[in-house]
Amino acid sequence: MLLGLPPRFTLKDVLHDQDAAKETGRSPLELRETARRITAALAEARARHAPPPVCENRYLGSTALAASALLQAGEVLDRRDAIDAALHALDAILKMSPDPAGGIRHQLDAPAEPSPIMMEEQVNLGSALLDAHEITGESRYLEAAKRVCAGLTAIFLDREGGGFYDIRPNDDEGGYLRLRRKPLIDGLTPSPAASAALFLLRLGALTGDDSLKPLAEGSILWASTRLAKIDEKAATIGLALADDLQDRVRISIGGKGPAADELLKAAWKVYAPGRVIVRKEAPAASASVCVAALCRDGIVDPGGLAPAVGELRGAAPRASGSVAAP
Repeated sequence: MLLGLPPRFTLKDVLHDQDAAKETGRSPLELRETARRITAALAEARARHAPPPVCENRYLGSTALAASALLQAGEVLDRRDAIDAALHALDAILKMSPDPAGGIRHQLDAPAEPSPIMMEEQVNLGSALLDAHEITGESRYLEAAKRVCAGLTAIFLDREGGGFYDIRPNDDEGGYLRLRRKPLIDGLTPSPAASAALFLLRLGALTGDDSLKPLAEGSILWASTRLAKIDEKAATIGLALADDLQDRVRISIGGKGPAADELLKAAWKVYAPGRVIVRKEAPAASASVCVAALCRDGIVDPGGLAPAVGELRGAAPRASGSVAAP
C-alpha cells in the first residue's frame, strides 16, 4: 500500500511504506501507525470547522453511470429499489430531453448555453438505456438508445479518420476550448473511445443493425494504433477489441411473470462478456441461448442457462481475426 493512503491512489512523490521504512530506518508497522495518527488528527481538526456546501448539481455522465450500476446490481442482488431508482433517473433525463439525438448537456439542470454536450456522456446514457431495456423489456428505452446513437454519429463521428471527437464543433470558443480530441485512455471513467465502441457493438447486436459494427471498429482501430500496448491504462480498449472479435452470447427470455423474472435474473448472473439479453413475447416463460449459429431452446430452469452458455461457447467455432485498417 501507499503510506497513509488507500491502495487505489497512485500519486507521484508518495512513498510506498516499504520504501519509506528503508529511508527512515523505522518499521512499516510503525510508519503506518504514524500515518493513522496524522490522518486522525487532521480529521479531528477538520471536524471543528463548518462543513463545506454540498454541490447539488446533477450531471449526465455520472447519473448515467450510476443508473447502469444500479440496474445491473439490482437485478443480480434482487434489489428492486435500486432498479426503480435507476429507472426514475433515466426517465427524468428523457423527460428533460425527449429527443437525445440532439445531444444532452453535461449539467442536467443548467441553462441551455453554458453547459457543454460531451460525447462520453452520451455514450454513458446510451449504455444505461440498453441496461434498462434488457431488464424491463420496454422498447422505449431501446428507441431512446437508438436516438442517442443517431446523435453520437451525427455530432461526434470523425468520418474520415475514424473514432469519435469528445465535443461538438464550436467555433465560438477560443484557444484550447475549440480543440476537438479523441480521448482513449481509462481515467476516472472508462476510455471514451472504447466505451463508444462497446455501446455501438451492443446496440447493433440487440437491433441487428450491421451498420454500427464498422463505426465501432473505426473507434477501436483509431485508439489501438495510437497505443504502444494495451495495459491497465487502456484496459477498456482491450475489452472492446475482445467484444468485437468474439462470438456473442445472445440470451432470449420469453414470457412474463415470476418464472420469466427468475430466468432474467439468472441470465444477468451468467459470466459471458459481451452477452446481450433479448426480451420476447411468448405464452410461457422460457429461454434460449445462441452462440454464433448454435442455439439451445426451451430452457425453463434458471440453473440451466449457465451450462448451456458454456456448452455452446465450447462447441462454437473459435472466432479469429483482427480489426484491419480500411
